[in-house]
Amino acid sequence: MPGGEADLKSQPSSGIDDLDSAIETLFQRYDLDMSNTIHSIEELRQLSVNVVSRLDLDVSLTQLDSALERASVQMENQAFTMETYKEWVVFELCQ
Repeated sequence: MPGGEADLKSQPSSGIDDLDSAIETLFQRYDLDMSNTIHSIEELRQLSVNVVSRLDLDVSLTQLDSALERASVQMENQAFTMETYKEWVVFELCQ
């Protein structure tokens, strides 16, 4: 995943505010075990579908499935924190 925070800052300000707000609200809802991480692909899938819908992102189900497949490999080594998830969304879904 590239630079993360720098990528977030390169997005339009209102878009970042919307992204941050949506993720902060939804992350807690889909952190089913209340661990402050997303560590299952099912939690990640549910969260991502809701984020895409809430932000009206132009992402097809095929694109989302491909991004989730790549994420599942990454999740084998490390769960997604909220910050990791934000970076992943920008890198995978907001391009």
